[in-house]
Amino acid sequence: MRWLVGFTACVCAAQTLPLDWQAAVNQVSADSLKGHVSFLASDLLEGRMTPSRGLDLAAEYLASQFRRYGLEAAGNRGYFHETAWKVHVPDLSGFAMELVIDGKPYPIPAGEVTVISPRGFQYSSEPVVTGTGDIAGKVVFARGPAAAQRRTAALAIIPDPNGRAYSMLSGARPFQNKPDASRAPVILVHSNTLPEKAEEIKLTLRLAEPREQPMVMRNVAAIVRGSDPDLSRSYIVAAAHYDHIGRLRHSGRGDRLFNGANDDASGTAALLEIAERIARMPQKPARSILFLATSGEEQGLLGTRAFLSQPPVPLESIAANVCFEVLGRTDMDGGLHEGKLTVTGIDFTSMGQVFIDSGKATGIEVYKHPQNEAFYNRSDNIAFAQRGIPAHTVSNAFIYPDYHGVRDEWDRLNYPNMARLIRTITAALLQIANDREAPRWAEIPATSRYRGVTRGQASSTP
Repeated sequence: MRWLVGFTACVCAAQTLPLDWQAAVNQVSADSLKGHVSFLASDLLEGRMTPSRGLDLAAEYLASQFRRYGLEAAGNRGYFHETAWKVHVPDLSGFAMELVIDGKPYPIPAGEVTVISPRGFQYSSEPVVTGTGDIAGKVVFARGPAAAQRRTAALAIIPDPNGRAYSMLSGARPFQNKPDASRAPVILVHSNTLPEKAEEIKLTLRLAEPREQPMVMRNVAAIVRGSDPDLSRSYIVAAAHYDHIGRLRHSGRGDRLFNGANDDASGTAALLEIAERIARMPQKPARSILFLATSGEEQGLLGTRAFLSQPPVPLESIAANVCFEVLGRTDMDGGLHEGKLTVTGIDFTSMGQVFIDSGKATGIEVYKHPQNEAFYNRSDNIAFAQRGIPAHTVSNAFIYPDYHGVRDEWDRLNYPNMARLIRTITAALLQIANDREAPRWAEIPATSRYRGVTRGQASSTP
């Protein structure tokens, strides 16, 4: 391995990088990242809900960039990895709804609701419960999305004047064989007129059966082919989800779009930037790198699970996965977060130390953040881990102002800091892809559920 004698400003004196690696690392551009994010998080793409026209535009953009870099297509339709899904579209043509709260009627017009339901309803003066106890088979009135996580509820009605609950529920979930049963059907009521407290609530509702509409789950996939004749048949999957949660569906003034600049246009931009820098290297790393942009993450990691169920390369050949999320904001809840990179489950695999060492070589502190750690089981990496594939998500700060909010805009990101983090990630990926020894799980209790899985076979959820 060739090592540098001198260093540029972005490299610490205590560490070195191979000459061609450092050239790729140093070419990571804050302006290039800003260009990608400003398009992906633009109003034109309308929040990139799965499915939506805006998401399709984003997919075409990603494919065009992979094409421009000269990457090898890795989908079943060129750069697109497509699987057949369905989605329920609400039919509000005959919608009628009224809540009688403590004897006072509150009619709810169709323009003030968002319906997330696989079926229709017909109620007349149905009693509504407000507690959190036994809600099996009951209609629940709740001041937040928690009731919708309980499959036992017959229907959850959630007052939501600001759109926050809608953003957390992330809309109707696509399905393949049958609708997802992990959440109760939901009617979000976007009204400021409902009282804060209620002793007795009754519901009258007429809601038609939804229309079942076919859709395509579209991931975007491309490969930088490795240089080693044997190891090139082994893959590191670098991934980011390019979907977000769309827009507010009810009428009203003000910003209606969840642009999703940090979550996760920032990670998608990182994916593009790293792909370009590695694709332009004269000497590629030994292993192949599969760059994967997924959809449906906000509805439950659906695009990643679709990829793993119908992979374009044998699952046994996937040596590791690294996902990129929320890399652009430095105004983390709890204080400024610059020059630092967090890796979920950093002590779970041998890749954790690679990221730490790469951070030393690029002037970035890499560590395990206690708040971010909870996202190991909530990000796309967990789908890979459940298949026995060593996996992590790298990020700056998951918990930041405007998370799933309408103010997550492209001009609020710190692009110079983002570029610094992506230089570290690039260096780490090159090391992982060039190491003849594949990444391995650490022999610790936390990884036993993943180590016990035969590569490619799904384990139970944690």
